[in-house]
Amino acid sequence: MKSLILAIAKKETLHITRDKRTLVLIFLLPIFQLIIFGYAVSTDVKHLSTAVFNLDNHSLSRELLKSFANSTYFDINYIVFSKHDAEKLLDKGKVKVILEIPPDFSRSVKLKKTAQISMIVDGTDPNPANTALNTGSAICQDFGANLIFKQTNSLPQKQIDLRSRVYYNPDLRSANFMIPGVIGFLLQILIVILTTNTLVKEKENGTLEVLITTPIKRYQLIIGKLIPYIVIAFFDVVMVLFLGAVLFHVRIAGNVWLLLFLSFLFLCGSLGLGLFISSIAQNQYQAFQLITPLFPLSILLSGFIFPREGMPLILNWLGYAIPLTYFLKILRGIILKGIGIEYLVWEVVALSIYTVFFVSLSIFSFKKKLE
Repeated sequence: MKSLILAIAKKETLHITRDKRTLVLIFLLPIFQLIIFGYAVSTDVKHLSTAVFNLDNHSLSRELLKSFANSTYFDINYIVFSKHDAEKLLDKGKVKVILEIPPDFSRSVKLKKTAQISMIVDGTDPNPANTALNTGSAICQDFGANLIFKQTNSLPQKQIDLRSRVYYNPDLRSANFMIPGVIGFLLQILIVILTTNTLVKEKENGTLEVLITTPIKRYQLIIGKLIPYIVIAFFDVVMVLFLGAVLFHVRIAGNVWLLLFLSFLFLCGSLGLGLFISSIAQNQYQAFQLITPLFPLSILLSGFIFPREGMPLILNWLGYAIPLTYFLKILRGIILKGIGIEYLVWEVVALSIYTVFFVSLSIFSFKKKLE
């Protein structure tokens, strides 16, 4: 009996070592996930992109802004000359924070009066918003206390008053952030899995080749098989949007038709990715191996749950290779901010490239595999 067990174990070992995809999954996937989870999963958000509207422009206000920059929580990337320009940057998602310093800031400090500054925060993601509010308040309090202590050797109770406002999600509700993310994640993962499994199953059963021998053309076959999944995907989108509005009070602030059109664009790319995976996979197990890395990448690097501002630079750049990164900006921009397509040009271009690339690649691979 012992020899039989060893023989079976030897046979299974040979089977595993001959399957290169399984070997890669066994040894590289744990290392890959350890690196991604270790560096990407972080609630300590720093380097928030910040726009400054400084009407004072004296040495005291510049010192205060330097304190914000030295904290490493705020990266002053834009100097604007009107509040309207600053808010446009906030709408586009290029900044998370706007600092506005009034013209009488330095004069109020020199007269030992309470000086006020304004902070506007993008509240679509509650975690960076809370970090900006808490850190900004601490910086102002510490700056004012140190300034007066140098002048009078006494600590005031409050020298600089930070007036903060939160845009798009004033109550910083996590549901407002999560519901759009769930829509994007469902569209990508669910459609890729369904598309891949249905075509691979046809290949395993031998029915795909039978269908190809009929008068039906290949593109007609592909489109006919994918239409039901397009309908399913849109049903899921409408269902999640409806339940989000009813159960969590997350209503669409922007154009619904624009949201559905851009969802269709993203959906076509996901279908193309699923078709490509099915064309290179021999069975459902191989298809699952190819899909597996897509889950942690989409969850961790796209901004679905964890803010991308807290990631190392290399992982932040890697996130730009994930289509869900752009689609989440579209979803949260339209649903929460109510912005139009003029603010989403770069995201639309990126999704268009993604869709054309994977649809073209899937059609080419599918035809070549069948031939």
